[in-house]
Amino acid sequence: MASAKRQRANTAGDSADATSAAAATPAKKNHDLNTAVDTLDAATVRSLLLGAAQANEYLASLIREKYDALLRKESSRAINFDWFSKESWKELNVKYDNLGGSKQYDRAGDVSGAIRQNIEHIQHNVGAASSWETKKSALGTLRKIGKSICLSSGVIPKEVRKHLSHDVTLVNAMVYVVQCMKPSERDMMLEVDCDGTSFENKLIELESLTELFLFEGLEKVRLMLGTPGEESEEATTKNEDQEDIGEVSFSSAAAEDIKPTTDASHLSANRGEAAKEESHVALNWGPASGWFSAWK
Repeated sequence: MASAKRQRANTAGDSADATSAAAATPAKKNHDLNTAVDTLDAATVRSLLLGAAQANEYLASLIREKYDALLRKESSRAINFDWFSKESWKELNVKYDNLGGSKQYDRAGDVSGAIRQNIEHIQHNVGAASSWETKKSALGTLRKIGKSICLSSGVIPKEVRKHLSHDVTLVNAMVYVVQCMKPSERDMMLEVDCDGTSFENKLIELESLTELFLFEGLEKVRLMLGTPGEESEEATTKNEDQEDIGEVSFSSAAAEDIKPTTDASHLSANRGEAAKEESHVALNWGPASGWFSAWK
């Protein structure tokens, strides 16, 4: 009799446990898919979509068609980034020129931030699928921004160079653009005509103008363009991976060039002469007379 009672007690206990477990497990709800997809983070949605495409050949085919159309569109579009070079030059030399020295000093941080944003915008709008013209414009414009930082004189440029000391934003952006280039595009980039000289010489000039810890590692850009070895294989692999997962982004705005000097041992002389020569020409600029052309 006692055992029967114990059995009934145990049965009641088991029933209570089952009820508790059921209450702890939320019932599956028929959520609206639009709401669910909009709410889930991008990584989760990407993982689910990739899994579904691997299990469904029709869905995989649709994704490949959409991606192929995107590649064709971007490879046929030429983006000109030159506006960002001119804007950076104006930030350094014009925007706060009417302020006193102490106020210019206070604005140097804003200028550094604006230039970083210009650089990052260029980088974010270039991908492996971008056209040759877009990549060429991006790399040329980034170099011009670097030269403007090196050659500009005054309170703000001096402080900006301090702010950008040890900063990798420009070099990383240039390296990234080179990584997006095909081997044939890298070869062409070195020989791009920049006011009568090659882009390779322009890079050598920029290297000679940099100060200690400013644009550290810049020489890697030139070496990557000219050495189809380990760097190129690594970058090619990255480009292929990028195309596989569709990491392509784009936008608007180009690059020509500036004027060369090469010997790093004559940094001060090179810089002074170049700044003097270009500033003389820049004094003649007007709203419609191509004032920025002197800074190439």
